[in-house]
Amino acid sequence: MGEPIPTDRDRAIYHRTGHYLTDVAELLLRDGYPVISVSSCQPEAMGGLEDDGGGYVDFAPEVLAQVNGAPKDALELHFEWDTSSGWALIVEVLKAKPVARWMGAGLTPAREKVAGFLLAGLLDFRSAGSEDRPYYRKPGRDIDGLAERLAPFHKKGSFNDRFRRARSATAERLAIDAVLAEGTVLSIPARAGELAPLQHLVHFGAMSDDLREVAVRLIADLKARAVPTADKSHMETVAAHSTGVDQAKQVPRTNGG
Repeated sequence: MGEPIPTDRDRAIYHRTGHYLTDVAELLLRDGYPVISVSSCQPEAMGGLEDDGGGYVDFAPEVLAQVNGAPKDALELHFEWDTSSGWALIVEVLKAKPVARWMGAGLTPAREKVAGFLLAGLLDFRSAGSEDRPYYRKPGRDIDGLAERLAPFHKKGSFNDRFRRARSATAERLAIDAVLAEGTVLSIPARAGELAPLQHLVHFGAMSDDLREVAVRLIADLKARAVPTADKSHMETVAAHSTGVDQAKQVPRTNGG
C-alpha cells in the first residue's frame, strides 16, 4: 500500500496547527526565549486512529539549563501540542522515557497562557501543570470538528516562512540593541581557532543581509584587537573554558560532494 493521500481537511489541520504554534513562538521570541523551530504533523502522516495532528515548539539547548527541578540526565526541552490533550512541556532524558508536564488549560489556550506555563516550568518543573494527561477530545474522532476548531488560527502563507521571519527579526533586534547599549571594555583571551569558525558560521548561517554585515564587522573588529599572548593566566582561562572545542570534536564530519 502507498502512503495515504492527504485530504483538504488534513492539510487545513496541518496548516492551522503550524500557525497556532507560530503564534506562541512569536510571543516567546518577543519575551527573549530562544525558540529554534516550529513543526506541525505532516498531512501524509495523518489518518490513523491515534494520529490526527499535533506539533512541536523546540528551544535552544541553553533553555534547559534554566529549568529548576529538571529530571536527572535531561537532554532537551520542548513544547508539544497534541490535538487531544493540548500543551505539554517535555524533557527528553538520556536512556529513559521523556518526562511530560501537561498544561491542562484546554485544547487551544491563548498564547499568553502558554508562555506563562513555560515560565512556571522554568521556575519549578516538578510542580508546573500536572503529570496526568488531560483529554479534551477523543483521538481520531470528529476530525472535521477539529479542523473547524483550529479555523481561528488560519492565516495566509507558510507558517514556516512566518516563523523564520519572526526568528530573524528577533535575532536582529537583540543583536543591534546589545551592540549599541553596552560600552564596557573587556579583556577576553581567545584562541585564533575560535574566531575563525565564527566567520564561517556567519557566512553560512541564515540571517538577514544587514545582520550578517554587522556580525562580519564585529568579528573583524575582534580579530583586529587580538594579540598573541603567553600570559599564563590567560592561557589557563582559555584551557578551562573550551567547551565549544570539546563539542566540535564530537561533531561527525561529512564530505562535501
